[in-house]
Amino acid sequence: GLIDGIIPEPLGGAHRNPAETLKAVKEEVVKNLQILKETPVEELLRKRFQRYRSIGSGIVEGGVSL
Repeated sequence: GLIDGIIPEPLGGAHRNPAETLKAVKEEVVKNLQILKETPVEELLRKRFQRYRSIGSGIVEGGVSL
């Protein structure tokens, strides 16, 4: 799958400290929603298109880019 980032887990894993886990998730969601709100729709669409068009472009087999 594809990801935009990694949310760090508390020491021992998310199940050991659900409150800290939820806090980290909330911070990431709020941050990303703010970015989305501030970015024009056309720019969001352009970036998304470019991102998905470039998937796999870095795969190289036998010295030849696939």
